[in-house]
Amino acid sequence: MSKSDYWKYYRDFDVPCANLSVCPKCVRLMDWEYFISVAYEPLRINYELMHKRYKIDESVKLYDYVMEVLMKQSEERGLGKEFGIVIMAQIFSIAYRLPVEPMALKKDGVISIVFRVGENDEDLITKDNYEEIRERIMEQNLIFEPIVAPNKKSQEAIDKAIARKRDMGSNIETNIESMIVLVSKSREVTEDYTYYQLQADYEMELRLEQSRAIPVYRAV
Repeated sequence: MSKSDYWKYYRDFDVPCANLSVCPKCVRLMDWEYFISVAYEPLRINYELMHKRYKIDESVKLYDYVMEVLMKQSEERGLGKEFGIVIMAQIFSIAYRLPVEPMALKKDGVISIVFRVGENDEDLITKDNYEEIRERIMEQNLIFEPIVAPNKKSQEAIDKAIARKRDMGSNIETNIESMIVLVSKSREVTEDYTYYQLQADYEMELRLEQSRAIPVYRAV
């Protein structure tokens, strides 16, 4: 993705992805809390995490592993494996703002789960285009790749530091509330406002506040 296209995220324009006729969009604030609760960890699973930390065979597709993780977690919670597929469909549905239906697809004698976005049978999320779509969804919602250390000891230190920083800070709901309060001073925050827009406008408001304070500091 070219940085020159980032402004399209802010304006909430369609940006083509994975040769589908539909495009993922920045998640709206009204959907953000649920989206981040179900999508954050699955989306952050990448090949580096699979190979370095979990020692997964390199022949395993990222899509297949993420699906396996979601189904296993659902089963452990007593919800049944199938609920993991439902969660994945919900993640895509929020990102595309369209209904997403899981389907069984048979190819070369092998049956796999794919996700149809909208009503077009050609708009399918599969193991072959998942990585591109995942990257776009992360980019549009400011979700970043995890830090993966070369060994277990270093990874434990990194994880502890991240957890400590998270515990010392405020939760995401408070952060969003604070950002909305500041941004609302100069613009209306509607139900279609996206998390990406909030972050961009918040950073701009902070810069403006700082620039207004400079003459005061100089006078003092």
